[in-house]
Formats: sequence, C-alpha cells, structure tokens
Amino acid sequence: MFKKNPKKSVFTLLLLAVLTLVLVLSSASLGFAQDGGLTDTGNVAVTSSFTNEKAAATSRVEVGELEEVNVIITVDESIDAGTLKEALGAYGEVTYEYNRVFNGVALSRVAGANLDAIASMSGVVGIYLDEELELTTDAGPQWIGAPAVWSELGGQENAGEGIIVGVLDSGIWPENPSFADPDPNGNAYPTPPGTYGCEFGSVMADGTDLGIDFECNNKIIGAYRFMATFEANRDLMDGEFLSARDNDGHGSHTASTAAGNSNVPADLLGGTLGIISGVAPRAQIIAYKVCGSVPGTASCYGSDTVAAVEQAIIDGVDVLNFSVGGGSDPYNDIVSLAF
Repeated sequence: MFKKNPKKSVFTLLLLAVLTLVLVLSSASLGFAQDGGLTDTGNVAVTSSFTNEKAAATSRVEVGELEEVNVIITVDESIDAGTLKEALGAYGEVTYEYNRVFNGVALSRVAGANLDAIASMSGVVGIYLDEELELTTDAGPQWIGAPAVWSELGGQENAGEGIIVGVLDSGIWPENPSFADPDPNGNAYPTPPGTYGCEFGSVMADGTDLGIDFECNNKIIGAYRFMATFEANRDLMDGEFLSARDNDGHGSHTASTAAGNSNVPADLLGGTLGIISGVAPRAQIIAYKVCGSVPGTASCYGSDTVAAVEQAIIDGVDVLNFSVGGGSDPYNDIVSLAF
C-alpha cells in the first residue's frame, strides 16, 4: 500500500511533466506470432530515423536482409525465461534475462535469417528490435512553472522531500555540488529507505584510473551500470568509465535538472552563471548508466535500458527520468512497454 502524501504526489506529477519518461526513438515489433508464423505485417521490421526532423518517417526493411540484429524476446508468463537461455545462446549472446518488467531475454547480434527459428520456439510470444537510441536534452524548471508550485507547497527548499528519482542516462558525476550532502543550505539528507548498488569506480576503458574514490551519500543513494548490449555491439571509447561515472555530461545535466540541490552557484570556465536548482531539490537520486559515448554523441540500447528499469522496480524508485530520443509507436516499442 502507498501512503497518501499530497505534497509527494504533486511533486511526483511535476517531475513527470518535466522529465521525458518514455521518449524512445524507434523500436518496433517484428510481428512474429506465438505459433511461429508471421502476422499480417509480413516479414518486415519497422525502423525510424534518429533525427528529430525525421522522427515520424519510417522505412521497411526485409528481416532476411539484416545481417545481424539485436532483439528482445518476450516469453509466456508460465515459462521460466531462464530455461530458454541455453537454446537461445546458439543464435546470439544473451545479455539480459528479465522477470519483472516482463518475462523475457535480450539477445545480441542475431542473424536475421534465424528469427523465424526463434519465433517458432515453444513459449516465445514476441520478438522486438533492440535499437540504438540517442540522447536528447531536458526542459528547465521554469518551463513548467515549478517556482509557482514550490511556493504553494512549503517552498523550494523542501520540494521533493521523500521522493527517489531514478535517472536512466549516461551516468552521473557524483562530486558535482548539485549532488552534495548536506545541501548548500546546510540541510542533511535522511538515511535512504533501502540498500542499493554504488558503482563509482574511476577506471576507464583504456585502463587509465583517475584514482577518484566516491561512496554514495544520502543524496546520491545508488548507482548502477547496464551496458552489456552496448559492449556487445560497440568498442568502448578510451574515456568511457567502466562504472556509473559520467564521462559525457548528459546524465549529470538531467539528474541536476530533476533533483539537483537548490541554491547551487553555477560556474563555467571561471564565469558565474547564477544560482541553479532542480525541480525537486530535496529528492534523492539513483543513477542508472545505460548510455555510452560514440563519436560525436552518446547512445543507448533498449535492452540495457529495460534492464535498468527492472532494477529500478527492485529499488522502489518513485519517478524515472529517461531523456532519450522519442518515437511515435509506443505500443510496439519494447522500452515503452517496460515503462
């Protein structure tokens, strides 16, 4: 049972307004039926452009023409998905097993010609493309009228008290003052309601260790890294941290937008930019790193994100922030279904 807390409910809704919860770039069902036959969509996969200007545009690709694809396979609830792992392993690398968001597994680098065989396996309900998504930015508190709500609910200094925000992004830079405990007003954060992972090593993909030690405090109460599919498909860039530490900056930005401390001086290259605050500055944060650096940007695979959503359910977060490019077909998008 959830305890009724009007202030918590309002700030949760406020966060839902500013955060991009389910803006996933394209990921559509391949249209396989449970009995192994194809639905009336035919032997096609629907994909979408990665650019905002063409987000609504779609093109059809013959599955048989795809040399390798990443897929997420949903399995009948009466079957333990783990029992299929060995059989599915013959077709690709099993990167994740799911049992909370739905019953299924993630399979990486599967030959398109083998999808019919997978679809015909007993217990397989659906096969979804696991596509690479791109990061987008996030809206500011002023855009949604957060200051007005702060004044009606006890002030900015208390906004978000008792809420846990999960941020699915490129990680987080924990030493940033937006995540300090106590906050700049001198107020310490309460002890977290549970025990969470805290993966903040400073070793990079090229073996460099910055020697930065950070233990989660009562502001950043947890941190995880889910990049198994990313690593199965891409070489890590030299500066990529092998932990939840953020080398891109996007995740730190969105986390501070959602739940960064209030009254934090913003400085850039020696210049003062003013005072900043998150929408819910007293909320606690759990970071889930699901996006890695690629030349010129950062990207995320759906199966890594779904694994993070599954962990967030275990952790009992109140709000999830997912500032990743959006699509127009959420009912056939596996990440949207996970949310």
